Amino acid sequence: MKSSKKTLFQIFKNGSNFYKRCDNGSDLFVYPIQERIRGKARENFHIDRDEEILMIRDTSSFNYMNEGVVITDNGLHYIFDKDDKNSIAFESWEDISKVEYQEQKLYFYVYYKNDPYYLNMYYFLKNRDDNVVKRIGLKLASLFTQMAEAVEPQVSDFDRWQEEINLLIDKKKYKEAVSRLRQCAIDQPENADVWYEWLGRVYDICFEDYSNAIKAFRNALNKADSEDTEWVADIKHSLYNSYHSLAIVTKTEEDIAESRKLALYAAMHGNDEETLPTKEGEKITLKQAATNEFSSYDEMFKDKFLEQPYNKRKILLLVKDYTDLSQEVVNVLSVDNLPKIEFPIGHPIANQLYIGHPYLPHKYIPFENYQLELIEDKVREFCSLVQKLGATEITIKCINATSSDGTISGKKSGSMNAQHKVIDGNVSGNRESSRHLIEELTHSINMHQTFTPTQAPILPEGMVWYANEPSWQRLYAQRMEGSLLTHKVRIETRKSQMVESNEMKEIKGEVQSLFSSAGLEWSKTEELKYQMQENAVLSIKVKFAPMSQLSGQLNHKQALAPAIEDVTPVSEEEQKYLDELKECLADGEIGGSERRLLNKLRVKLGISEERAAELEASLQKSQLTEEEQEYLEAYQDAMEDGVISEKERRLLDCLMKAYNISEDRAKEIEMLN
Repeated sequence: MKSSKKTLFQIFKNGSNFYKRCDNGSDLFVYPIQERIRGKARENFHIDRDEEILMIRDTSSFNYMNEGVVITDNGLHYIFDKDDKNSIAFESWEDISKVEYQEQKLYFYVYYKNDPYYLNMYYFLKNRDDNVVKRIGLKLASLFTQMAEAVEPQVSDFDRWQEEINLLIDKKKYKEAVSRLRQCAIDQPENADVWYEWLGRVYDICFEDYSNAIKAFRNALNKADSEDTEWVADIKHSLYNSYHSLAIVTKTEEDIAESRKLALYAAMHGNDEETLPTKEGEKITLKQAATNEFSSYDEMFKDKFLEQPYNKRKILLLVKDYTDLSQEVVNVLSVDNLPKIEFPIGHPIANQLYIGHPYLPHKYIPFENYQLELIEDKVREFCSLVQKLGATEITIKCINATSSDGTISGKKSGSMNAQHKVIDGNVSGNRESSRHLIEELTHSINMHQTFTPTQAPILPEGMVWYANEPSWQRLYAQRMEGSLLTHKVRIETRKSQMVESNEMKEIKGEVQSLFSSAGLEWSKTEELKYQMQENAVLSIKVKFAPMSQLSGQLNHKQALAPAIEDVTPVSEEEQKYLDELKECLADGEIGGSERRLLNKLRVKLGISEERAAELEASLQKSQLTEEEQEYLEAYQDAMEDGVISEKERRLLDCLMKAYNISEDRAKEIEMLN
């Protein structure tokens, strides 16, 4: 039966004679207390009128009585710092189970907290004598425990709901328990993390529904206080157990990867006291169990790493020791335990970031210069292709640089005369990095070569980029038809850019976090790796020998097979579109109304704008007059440096008029470049 406030008052009054002798009349007051003093304490500590004030310890400067401890028949009121609202607190006798003294501190055990909190004896006694402090402390602990035990613990909604749910689970009414837990999380959002964690355990243990258990545990993590690391570790361990169970069933890369992340967290932050039984009948701590399971999952993750989709395995950071695996974009592997990956000479290196080759799953490239290596690789393959197709001359120039969003352009190789789009506002770093890329391209790729082909054209074996380059495939088809003698192509570094600006920010943030957790320095050199490169443009001109000059037996059907297989064929709908295009081009140009009708036909036939442009370009090129062909070649020569100057435009206009080409037709011809 719950005791009355009168009973608590009587316990203190009867048992506080030893404490009354400590009353000094200035900053420590024990019942009975003068009315003026009580009134001042009640006002400053916000104590209700119906509470009986039993003791006051004023720790404020100049006895303002706005800091310290006040004990009433309701509980303990504290103000540790008058200027900090978070230091104002109250603890009810109903919530205190017992009080203990130890080493000049009173420890208060509270029902709803796992560990007791303490108050220094300074808040109850102004005396420096160790023996006196200990004697008074022991007596106060005994007195306060009597007062706490005289009060029946207050049953909160939280405690009552817990009892209801435990009863449902005992009766195996699991569906009702799930429904009640969900409602509790809604009705008591301040404890939602507790209810969701419990919900996850019901799904995991009672239903073996690991997917819903994972969702519940993730909700618990979202609601939990991130600073309560022990509680977060407990939730993550429960989440890990569900992923562990799910991975055993599914064995998917995603579930294995998530189990690996959580196992590491549990191994580093898990409970080192709670134990689990092993198959051998022994006991092992949760932390050690997670450590063992992490090793197993790390091995599975490594074995399945290259089987993941490219976007999942694209970014790789190698480390000597694992400290954190919470990343979403960056994959982390031990430099001492890697799958069968090919690295450049001198690699792999710990704490180095790598990016996967887009078409060679086993090849990884250092992140800071991957664009240069990819573009060089691509150009080398293109040169190999045209050589095998009978090229007599190849000219390659790095002609300009433009930003990835098309906002700038430079006229000369390496020039940057306008605003630059950068990441993190580091303009100078971005310019320096971009100039470096363009200079490297200029030094390594700018070239002019001549050949004397004699063999019949063939498609080289072992092509990597070819299958993903439709323009190369069309070049092959045209060359094998026998009429193509010259070809010009532009290759842009942005098309080999595997990381967008938003993704770059995520990568940088995750790597910075990993460096921090490992205690590594984030240097200026490291910072520069994450600057977005400007777009560099390579112009490649190729001249071919006439097919009649090449010896060897050419099986056209066999030679054309790769192009027919790789190039998107003209479908029935596209042929209809081509037929209409031919009609529209019969008079040499397409009028405005004709263009609108063609666009409607394109939409109806389900042809994309890009594909329609390709079809039109191929048709127009084949229908150019001799004069129009010469105009196109003049325009291509002028565009070699990427920009048409005013002088070049005037000369083109003169040529256009000399050949009787209209302005609209000239624009159409220029679009064919």
